[in-house]
Amino acid sequence: MAVQHSGEADVEVRDFDAVAAFAQSKAKELGQCVSSFPDQEMILWLKPLRLSRRLRNMARFDEVVATFWGDGDYGVQQALTDEMVREAERVLGVALPSALLDLLRVQNGGIVSADHDAFPTSRPTSWSEDHVPFDDLMGIGRRDGTTSLLDTPYLVEEWGMPAPLVLLSGDGHSWIGLDYRACGRDGEPSVAWFETDLDAELVLAADFRSFVEGLTAAGAFGNGCTDTPASA
Repeated sequence: MAVQHSGEADVEVRDFDAVAAFAQSKAKELGQCVSSFPDQEMILWLKPLRLSRRLRNMARFDEVVATFWGDGDYGVQQALTDEMVREAERVLGVALPSALLDLLRVQNGGIVSADHDAFPTSRPTSWSEDHVPFDDLMGIGRRDGTTSLLDTPYLVEEWGMPAPLVLLSGDGHSWIGLDYRACGRDGEPSVAWFETDLDAELVLAADFRSFVEGLTAAGAFGNGCTDTPASA
C-alpha cells in the first residue's frame, strides 16, 4: 500500500522547539549557555513544561470522552470487563491502547456523536477532499449481528489488508484501524485510514489518544466529497 501522512505528526517537534527556545532564554538569563547546564538542572527547567503539556492533553482527551458517544444501542456490546480485555488481546495478539480501553469502559462500542464523527486530512481520499468519517467505533464482544474488534483477523484477511492491525471502524472498502507494523504488537500503534479498493493508506495520528483529540464534527466540512476516487 502507498503510505501517506496527514501532517499531524510534526506537532511534537514544534513543541520541542518551543521548549528548547525557552530553555535557551533561561540559560541566557543566568549568563550560561545551554550546553553548560548540568543534566539535573536542565531536567528541572524542562519538567514543569512537560507536565503542563501532559495535563493539557489529558484535559482535552477527558473532554472528548465525556461527549464521545452518540445515542442508540447500534453496535453496543455488553459492559467491558478486564477478562474481556485479556481475551481480546489474546485473540488479536496485541496490547490495546489504554486510551481505547478508557472509551470502551464508558460504553463498549456504538455510534460516535456528531461532535466527533470525522477526522481532518491534509490530502484527498476517495471519501472526501479534507476529512474521513468516524461514524462508529466497534466494541469488544460477540453480540449477534454486531461487528466487533474481535472480527479483525477475518476482516483483514477478507479485504487483503496488512497485519498486524486492529480495525476500529469501516465498511469493507475503507477502514480506520490501529497499525502495529512499526511499533510491534506490544507498542503504541498509530491510527491509519485504509482504502482497500485503491490499495492505499493514510496515517491519521501517531497514537489513539491523539486521534481522539483530533476528532471533529463532519458537519463542519460541508459536502467535501470527491466525485471520483483519489489516486493513491
